Amino acid sequence: MPAYNSTFAIGGVSPSADSFVVKVEYIIMFCNFNQRQIAMGGGRSFPNRFNAWTLVASITDNLRIDNLTMAEKKNIFVIIGSASQNSANQKLVDNFANLIKFDFNLTIFSDLKKLPHFDPELSSDNPPKLIVEFRELISKADGILISTPEYVFSIPSGLKNAIEWCVSTTVFSDKPIGLLTASAHGQKGHEELQLIMKTVMTKFTDETTLLIQGIKGKINEQGEITDTKTTDDLTKFINAFKTLIKNASH
Repeated sequence: MPAYNSTFAIGGVSPSADSFVVKVEYIIMFCNFNQRQIAMGGGRSFPNRFNAWTLVASITDNLRIDNLTMAEKKNIFVIIGSASQNSANQKLVDNFANLIKFDFNLTIFSDLKKLPHFDPELSSDNPPKLIVEFRELISKADGILISTPEYVFSIPSGLKNAIEWCVSTTVFSDKPIGLLTASAHGQKGHEELQLIMKTVMTKFTDETTLLIQGIKGKINEQGEITDTKTTDDLTKFINAFKTLIKNASH
């Protein structure tokens, strides 16, 4: 694609405006003019002297461009509570990642078992290198997502261990968070997770917590959610999570 010094307009409206909506049924063509400009045509034929070099797209719906879509994406740190490879929670996070790929950048942490056992004597003054790095990932994130199963009516020991390493710090304080519990039953573990994350002063709402019971019957081997209600619930959760992150940034 040749280089150009361009101006760009849609229906005569410049994207420098804060927000605009244009109903378009145009074929967008990038053309190599003598002035190196970009033009848009709506059913018109361009003269042969215009060397059209790329047919980009046909748009047949409302197009909205505003500061939000052009803003830098927020960074979300995802913690998977399961110690199993290819777990249902990993598949659930994969679905979450696909649904929010245009909204957030994700860093996914699924190696809780590699963290050392919690030692209160080291936590404040001499934390291990892995713990320092783990805390930094939390601290630098714009928001957190935890997706976890329930083990014996509680959260997994690896997840609790990771959180305990952060209790003596403020890395979780006022951090917006989404809480997913996906397990066979999960009710007790989900309640405990909310209590713990409230104790370390994260911010969440009822809408940014979601319990999915019987998860193994609702997601197949390929990682696809096969249950309509679960898909709907996850979509509502994601919308609420987006709102939580947006409000926290103001």
